[in-house]
Amino acid sequence: ANFSFSVPAITQADYTILETLLLNASSFDLFVKTEADTFKLETAVITNGSFVIERSRPLSLQITGEAAKLERGVSFTGTSPISSRSYTIPTIDITLNNSSVNDIVSVTMELQNEVSWTKYSTVNDAISATTMYPSGFTLSKKILAGSITQYLTDGNASNALSFDTDASLTIKAGNGLSNNAFRGFSFGPATCTFTNRINIGNVFTQNYDWRLTDNTASLSSLLNYATD
Repeated sequence: ANFSFSVPAITQADYTILETLLLNASSFDLFVKTEADTFKLETAVITNGSFVIERSRPLSLQITGEAAKLERGVSFTGTSPISSRSYTIPTIDITLNNSSVNDIVSVTMELQNEVSWTKYSTVNDAISATTMYPSGFTLSKKILAGSITQYLTDGNASNALSFDTDASLTIKAGNGLSNNAFRGFSFGPATCTFTNRINIGNVFTQNYDWRLTDNTASLSSLLNYATD
């Protein structure tokens, strides 16, 4: 079974469980309740999480995943949703090789968890003669990468068509960048590779397509979704 959904990165801590499940690639049961029915995705895992960052728009987290089994018509009583939500309109602060990256259009960060499902080699645990579900999964690797889109100006044109295999990158997108009450997405500082490409359109822009290469620290210490 496959699933996908998007949630706003609110300042309350209700959705931080998604970050934990994404970073740890932990299995969980996902319930989807509609007016018509309730569905259960058993032994689910998040295979892709995109941290969407755009100026003047609330931060959001897009989730994609897979599950071993899908059931329909299950019984589930969840907690009541929070009565009010505070959305995070970001101020974006990016440092690349100790230099600030200005004139930013948008930023993306994406974590991919590559998993392999464990298939049954016999029918011993089959529900019927023709129905078998994976017993679990193994995580083969994690890939954290993203892109920074910047307006091309006289001040940053010297960076066009450049690349680096050992660049230090820090990204902060959220509220409260000038004080201790930061809320939003933060990444780094961490060692990355990047390639700079120019985009030609109504307005000239350039993209820094980057990928994390630092394996000396855990992802939970490099990537964070901070709330109140």
